[in-house]
Amino acid sequence: MIIAEKTTRQCTKTDVYCKNREKGLEKTVSYRNTIKFGLIITLCLGLSIAFCTSATGNSIDDITNSKIKSYTNNALHLGAPALNTSSRLIYRDAIETIKGGNWKEGKKKLLLARDLSSDYSAPSYTLARIELMHAHPDFIIYFLEGLNKDTMSFYKRNLLLINIEITLIIALGITLFVYLVLLLIKYSSKFNHKPMEIYSKKIAFPPPKYLGLMIITGLLFMRLGLAIYALLLIIIVWSYISRKEKTVLLILVILLSFSSFFIGKRNNLVPGIDEYSITRRLSLINEKGADKKTIQLIKEIDSPEFRAERNFALGTLMYKRDELETAKEYLRRSVSEKNDLESAYINLGNIYFKEGYFDKALAGYRNASSIDSTNAVAQYNIGQTCIKKMRFRLSSSALTKAGEFGIERYKKENPAITFGNNEILDSGFRKSDLRRIAAREAKNRKLVLIDEIIGDWIFLPFSYMWFLLPISILIGGIIKRLLPKEWNVFNCDNCDNPVCPNCVDSEHGINLCKDCSEIIKGLSSVKVTEALLRRRRQKITKKTTSSEWKKMLFFPGGTHIYTKKTFSGVLIIFISSIAILSLVWNGFYFKDPRYEFTSFSLWKMILYLTILVIEVVISTRVSNPRKNKSYNILPQETHIEQSGEKSWYKTENHKSPGVKNIEAGKDENFSGVFMDTL
Repeated sequence: MIIAEKTTRQCTKTDVYCKNREKGLEKTVSYRNTIKFGLIITLCLGLSIAFCTSATGNSIDDITNSKIKSYTNNALHLGAPALNTSSRLIYRDAIETIKGGNWKEGKKKLLLARDLSSDYSAPSYTLARIELMHAHPDFIIYFLEGLNKDTMSFYKRNLLLINIEITLIIALGITLFVYLVLLLIKYSSKFNHKPMEIYSKKIAFPPPKYLGLMIITGLLFMRLGLAIYALLLIIIVWSYISRKEKTVLLILVILLSFSSFFIGKRNNLVPGIDEYSITRRLSLINEKGADKKTIQLIKEIDSPEFRAERNFALGTLMYKRDELETAKEYLRRSVSEKNDLESAYINLGNIYFKEGYFDKALAGYRNASSIDSTNAVAQYNIGQTCIKKMRFRLSSSALTKAGEFGIERYKKENPAITFGNNEILDSGFRKSDLRRIAAREAKNRKLVLIDEIIGDWIFLPFSYMWFLLPISILIGGIIKRLLPKEWNVFNCDNCDNPVCPNCVDSEHGINLCKDCSEIIKGLSSVKVTEALLRRRRQKITKKTTSSEWKKMLFFPGGTHIYTKKTFSGVLIIFISSIAILSLVWNGFYFKDPRYEFTSFSLWKMILYLTILVIEVVISTRVSNPRKNKSYNILPQETHIEQSGEKSWYKTENHKSPGVKNIEAGKDENFSGVFMDTL
């Protein structure tokens, strides 16, 4: 009985546990089902909102200005892929509205202006500022959108790349030239010594100290060009600069030579921004509608090499004007002249689609797809044509491929498609097609763009610099080896003034210049000799370092080079050169470099001036160097006195370099008093 009761109790407990567990599981399942149901409802609501809301949030009806609306409708009728002019007009209207205090209405206009254009970034940046002022995180989205629009079009992308390349190359050239001038100032005493010595023996007037100034003035009046001046400076300074300075100079020469060697190939970018080039005129069909001016510009292309592209462009423009027969004729010609132009097949298919010949249209799209299987427009049009033919499975497959190949990006690049509600999409020149056209056209260009901009300053084609710069270094090395010993210039061991084998005095065991040798002439006392030499050294060192220091301040980074911080100095010169270029040429950024002087924006001026001020402050913060030499420069044997006393040189001058010489300060004071008594 007891065993039976225990068993019954255990079973009862087990049943209760099982029931509770079942209830818990039911609650968990119910909870999960509730979450799933809520997610499904949320998804359905989101999809319904997405499908019921316009993709752009705006339409042409939102344009309140009747003139702008009329112009926009006319542009849509002419098949404009983007409404850039309308976007600019609405943007101006939005700015006026915001200035009037109604920023909400102004924001709506800015959104409309943003949606009308694919490469006009001002509305996006203004929206970013508004959202930032209202502490809304959407400002990041608008700002990134503005940056994307700045590089969206073929024209702006080419212009950006050209601006960056030209700015960096010219800044690199300025850096090399300024670096050489600073080295010339730093080592000017060595450069001038031997010519001045020879000059002073033959000519008394003008004084020899003006020889260097006369040479520089004469070279400037000759107007040889900055390129020749740079080559001459490299030849002059190479024999005297340190190994570290030579390394930096070699790096600058290699970078400039590399740029010069490949500058001809980078000339492919120029036709994309030249308003008179074939590439630029053909690219207009991607930006403008079929207006008479655009048609006339393309008709003026008479090069046989680009006949196929010309016929395609004219056929596309005629298709946009609904002149289908004329368009068909041009497109057939382009296909016969160049059978791999897939865009021509697409637009030819569009003509058949409009005429109701869906089989012919489908054949045209498939021809384009066979040339480029990743063409999103071809796949999209195949899907639309299959819908007309009631072939929904093929349509679904083609539209899916179009989405994978970037049809949404194509629509962003051609925003007028959304406003026009086009059933099928036409195709212009792809960016890869325009790059190939530009490369073909650039072969006929003889002048490089950088020569057009700075050719009057350098007086030599930039494409020659890749072998002239290394040759100048080679000539400098050869001259250093061939110079006779008489031209070997070094420094006086006392005052650091330049000396050569013809004028040096080594009688006391050290190299002394004429002036230092003259002040100790006939003296026998070692201490008096040391005091006189020290007095002259301190005077000359203070004078020369002060004057050289001031000269090196003429450009930011000069003080770094003077104090042997060469890499830092060259980097400062490079950054300062970019800032100066930006001030002179208004930044080059998104401007045609041939039009150097354009309207200036205040914030850019403040930015560039701030950079220059920072660089100048960094340069002036470098401390003026003081040359700390041993006070006793005479050789050891000159200090051994005849009385046999312990050598003063050994006790004072051979101390550990890490220990401060306390007695030296006392001796300095004593020598100062001693010199005053003299």
